[in-house]
Amino acid sequence: MNESSYNLSQPVVAIMFESEFDSMVELFRGVQAYAETTGIWRPVPLNVGEEDLLDELTEHGNLVGVIGGLASDRWIESHWLGRMPLVNVENLSTITKAPSAVVDDEEVGRIVAKSMVNAGFDNFAYAGLTGNLYTTLRQNGFVNYLERHGYEVTLAPHGWVTRPLNIWSEWLKSLPRPNAVFCATDYTARRVIQAARLASLRVPEDVSVVGVGNIYRD
Repeated sequence: MNESSYNLSQPVVAIMFESEFDSMVELFRGVQAYAETTGIWRPVPLNVGEEDLLDELTEHGNLVGVIGGLASDRWIESHWLGRMPLVNVENLSTITKAPSAVVDDEEVGRIVAKSMVNAGFDNFAYAGLTGNLYTTLRQNGFVNYLERHGYEVTLAPHGWVTRPLNIWSEWLKSLPRPNAVFCATDYTARRVIQAARLASLRVPEDVSVVGVGNIYRD
Protein backbone atom coordinates (compact mmCIF):
# COMPACT_ATOMS: atom_id res chain seq x y z
CA MET A 1 0.00 0.00 0.00
CA ASN A 2 1.32 3.49 -0.83
CA GLU A 3 0.17 6.97 0.00
CA SER A 4 -1.82 7.23 -3.23
CA SER A 5 -4.02 4.30 -2.18
CA TYR A 6 -5.53 6.17 0.75
CA ASN A 7 -5.91 9.74 1.92
CA LEU A 8 -3.94 10.33 5.11
CA SER A 9 -6.45 12.94 6.25
CA GLN A 10 -9.53 10.76 5.70
CA PRO A 11 -10.84 8.26 8.28
CA VAL A 12 -10.56 4.70 7.01
CA VAL A 13 -11.83 1.27 8.08
CA ALA A 14 -9.49 -1.62 7.33
CA ILE A 15 -11.12 -4.69 5.71
CA MET A 16 -8.91 -7.73 6.36
CA PHE A 17 -9.10 -10.30 3.57
CA GLU A 18 -8.84 -13.85 4.87
CA SER A 19 -8.89 -17.39 3.49
CA GLU A 20 -12.00 -17.36 1.29
CA PHE A 21 -10.93 -14.48 -0.94
CA ASP A 22 -13.98 -14.41 -3.22
CA SER A 23 -16.45 -14.05 -0.37
CA MET A 24 -14.27 -11.33 1.17
CA VAL A 25 -14.40 -9.41 -2.12
CA GLU A 26 -18.19 -9.50 -1.95
CA LEU A 27 -18.06 -8.37 1.67
CA PHE A 28 -15.73 -5.51 0.73
CA ARG A 29 -18.11 -4.39 -2.01
CA GLY A 30 -20.95 -4.31 0.49
CA VAL A 31 -18.93 -2.28 2.99
CA GLN A 32 -17.78 0.03 0.20
CA ALA A 33 -21.36 0.61 -0.97
CA TYR A 34 -22.41 1.48 2.59
CA ALA A 35 -19.44 3.79 3.09
CA GLU A 36 -20.31 5.67 -0.09
CA THR A 37 -23.78 6.44 1.29
CA THR A 38 -22.34 8.10 4.39
CA GLY A 39 -19.16 9.71 3.11
CA ILE A 40 -17.71 9.66 6.64
CA TRP A 41 -14.99 7.07 6.07
CA ARG A 42 -13.70 4.81 3.32
CA PRO A 43 -12.76 1.11 3.39
CA VAL A 44 -9.18 -0.01 2.75
CA PRO A 45 -8.54 -3.68 1.81
CA LEU A 46 -5.70 -5.56 3.50
CA ASN A 47 -4.63 -9.03 2.37
CA VAL A 48 -3.49 -11.79 4.69
CA GLY A 49 -0.01 -10.94 5.97
CA GLU A 50 -0.45 -7.18 5.71
CA GLU A 51 -1.48 -6.63 9.32
CA ASP A 52 1.59 -4.44 9.82
CA LEU A 53 -0.12 -1.83 7.67
CA LEU A 54 -2.71 -1.51 10.42
CA ASP A 55 0.01 -0.01 12.60
CA GLU A 56 0.94 2.38 9.80
CA LEU A 57 -2.65 3.53 9.46
CA THR A 58 -2.94 3.84 13.24
CA GLU A 59 0.21 5.97 13.38
CA HIS A 60 -1.29 8.36 10.84
CA GLY A 61 -4.34 8.61 13.09
CA ASN A 62 -6.95 7.92 10.44
CA LEU A 63 -7.77 4.25 11.18
CA VAL A 64 -11.18 4.27 12.86
CA GLY A 65 -12.21 0.60 12.64
CA VAL A 66 -11.34 -2.93 11.57
CA ILE A 67 -13.58 -5.48 9.83
CA GLY A 68 -12.32 -8.97 9.07
CA GLY A 69 -11.66 -12.50 10.21
CA LEU A 70 -10.34 -11.75 13.69
CA ALA A 71 -7.92 -14.48 14.73
CA SER A 72 -8.74 -14.81 18.41
CA ASP A 73 -9.76 -12.99 21.57
CA ARG A 74 -6.09 -12.95 22.56
CA TRP A 75 -5.21 -11.13 19.33
CA ILE A 76 -7.96 -8.60 19.99
CA GLU A 77 -6.85 -8.02 23.58
CA SER A 78 -3.19 -7.64 22.68
CA HIS A 79 -3.70 -5.33 19.71
CA TRP A 80 -7.04 -3.57 19.54
CA LEU A 81 -9.29 -3.90 22.56
CA GLY A 82 -10.58 -0.45 23.50
CA ARG A 83 -8.74 1.32 20.70
CA MET A 84 -11.45 1.32 18.01
CA PRO A 85 -14.58 -0.57 16.84
CA LEU A 86 -14.01 -4.10 15.55
CA VAL A 87 -16.31 -6.48 13.66
CA ASN A 88 -15.50 -10.16 13.15
CA VAL A 89 -16.76 -11.77 9.93
CA GLU A 90 -15.29 -15.30 10.05
CA ASN A 91 -15.57 -18.27 12.41
CA LEU A 92 -11.81 -18.74 12.74
CA SER A 93 -12.15 -19.12 16.52
CA THR A 94 -14.64 -18.30 19.26
CA ILE A 95 -14.74 -14.51 19.48
CA THR A 96 -16.25 -12.83 22.56
CA LYS A 97 -14.33 -9.54 22.61
CA ALA A 98 -15.96 -8.09 19.48
CA PRO A 99 -19.32 -8.36 17.69
CA SER A 100 -19.52 -10.96 14.93
CA ALA A 101 -21.48 -11.04 11.67
CA VAL A 102 -20.79 -14.59 10.54
CA VAL A 103 -22.30 -17.47 8.61
CA ASP A 104 -24.29 -20.01 10.64
CA ASP A 105 -21.82 -22.80 9.88
CA GLU A 106 -23.77 -25.46 11.78
CA GLU A 107 -26.80 -24.68 9.64
CA VAL A 108 -24.60 -25.01 6.55
CA GLY A 109 -23.79 -28.55 7.65
CA ARG A 110 -27.44 -29.35 8.31
CA ILE A 111 -28.52 -28.04 4.91
CA VAL A 112 -25.92 -30.15 3.13
CA ALA A 113 -26.85 -33.27 5.11
CA LYS A 114 -30.54 -32.80 4.40
CA SER A 115 -29.93 -32.33 0.67
CA MET A 116 -27.79 -35.49 0.54
CA VAL A 117 -30.45 -37.55 2.33
CA ASN A 118 -33.12 -36.19 0.00
CA ALA A 119 -30.92 -37.19 -2.94
CA GLY A 120 -31.11 -40.80 -1.76
CA PHE A 121 -27.62 -41.38 -0.35
CA ASP A 122 -27.01 -43.88 2.45
CA ASN A 123 -23.24 -43.43 2.90
CA PHE A 124 -21.71 -40.16 4.09
CA ALA A 125 -18.29 -38.72 4.85
CA TYR A 126 -16.89 -35.39 6.01
CA ALA A 127 -13.60 -33.96 4.78
CA GLY A 128 -12.66 -31.18 7.15
CA LEU A 129 -9.68 -29.03 7.98
CA THR A 130 -7.85 -28.41 11.24
CA GLY A 131 -7.36 -25.30 13.30
CA ASN A 132 -10.46 -23.33 12.32
CA LEU A 133 -13.75 -23.13 14.21
CA TYR A 134 -15.87 -23.08 11.08
CA THR A 135 -14.76 -26.56 9.99
CA THR A 136 -15.80 -27.95 13.38
CA LEU A 137 -19.17 -26.18 13.26
CA ARG A 138 -19.89 -27.44 9.74
CA GLN A 139 -18.95 -30.94 10.83
CA ASN A 140 -21.21 -30.73 13.89
CA GLY A 141 -24.23 -29.62 11.87
CA PHE A 142 -23.62 -32.30 9.25
CA VAL A 143 -22.97 -35.19 11.62
CA ASN A 144 -25.69 -34.31 14.13
CA TYR A 145 -28.38 -34.13 11.44
CA LEU A 146 -27.38 -37.47 9.92
CA GLU A 147 -27.04 -39.27 13.25
CA ARG A 148 -30.51 -38.07 14.30
CA HIS A 149 -31.83 -39.68 11.13
CA GLY A 150 -30.07 -42.99 11.72
CA TYR A 151 -26.99 -42.57 9.53
CA GLU A 152 -23.29 -42.81 10.30
CA VAL A 153 -20.58 -40.46 9.02
CA THR A 154 -16.98 -41.35 8.21
CA LEU A 155 -14.53 -38.56 9.05
CA ALA A 156 -11.37 -37.94 7.09
CA PRO A 157 -8.21 -38.73 9.11
CA HIS A 158 -6.95 -35.91 11.33
CA GLY A 159 -4.40 -33.74 9.57
CA TRP A 160 -4.94 -35.39 6.21
CA VAL A 161 -5.16 -32.11 4.29
CA THR A 162 -1.38 -31.72 4.44
CA ARG A 163 -0.76 -35.29 3.24
CA PRO A 164 0.05 -36.27 -0.38
CA LEU A 165 -2.87 -36.70 -2.76
CA ASN A 166 -2.44 -40.47 -2.92
CA ILE A 167 -3.31 -40.61 0.80
CA TRP A 168 -6.57 -38.86 -0.01
CA SER A 169 -7.17 -41.41 -2.79
CA GLU A 170 -6.61 -44.36 -0.45
CA TRP A 171 -9.12 -42.90 2.02
CA LEU A 172 -11.72 -42.39 -0.69
CA LYS A 173 -11.27 -45.97 -1.95
CA SER A 174 -11.91 -47.24 1.59
CA LEU A 175 -15.37 -45.63 1.70
CA PRO A 176 -18.55 -47.55 0.85
CA ARG A 177 -20.05 -46.52 -2.49
CA PRO A 178 -21.78 -44.49 -3.63
CA ASN A 179 -20.66 -42.00 -1.00
CA ALA A 180 -21.68 -38.39 -0.43
CA VAL A 181 -18.68 -36.39 0.82
CA PHE A 182 -19.20 -33.01 2.45
CA CYS A 183 -16.06 -30.86 2.29
CA ALA A 184 -15.39 -27.98 4.66
CA THR A 185 -14.27 -25.68 1.83
CA ASP A 186 -14.23 -25.54 -1.95
CA TYR A 187 -10.47 -26.07 -1.83
CA THR A 188 -10.99 -29.33 0.01
CA ALA A 189 -13.69 -30.33 -2.46
CA ARG A 190 -11.35 -29.69 -5.40
CA ARG A 191 -8.67 -31.86 -3.78
CA VAL A 192 -11.20 -34.63 -3.10
CA ILE A 193 -12.27 -34.61 -6.75
CA GLN A 194 -8.63 -34.76 -7.85
CA ALA A 195 -8.02 -37.65 -5.46
CA ALA A 196 -11.10 -39.46 -6.75
CA ARG A 197 -9.84 -39.20 -10.31
CA LEU A 198 -6.42 -40.46 -9.20
CA ALA A 199 -8.18 -43.46 -7.64
CA SER A 200 -10.27 -44.03 -10.81
CA LEU A 201 -13.46 -43.24 -8.89
CA ARG A 202 -16.27 -41.63 -10.80
CA VAL A 203 -17.66 -38.25 -9.71
CA PRO A 204 -20.53 -38.12 -8.89
CA GLU A 205 -21.43 -41.78 -9.50
CA ASP A 206 -19.00 -43.23 -6.92
CA VAL A 207 -18.18 -40.12 -4.92
CA SER A 208 -20.52 -37.15 -4.80
CA VAL A 209 -18.85 -33.97 -3.53
CA VAL A 210 -20.21 -30.79 -1.94
CA GLY A 211 -17.97 -27.86 -1.02
CA VAL A 212 -18.63 -24.51 0.64
CA GLY A 213 -17.63 -21.01 -0.41
CA ASN A 214 -18.42 -20.54 -4.12
CA ILE A 215 -14.73 -19.86 -4.71
CA TYR A 216 -14.19 -18.98 -8.38
CA ARG A 217 -10.85 -20.78 -8.81
CA ASP A 218 -12.32 -24.01 -7.40
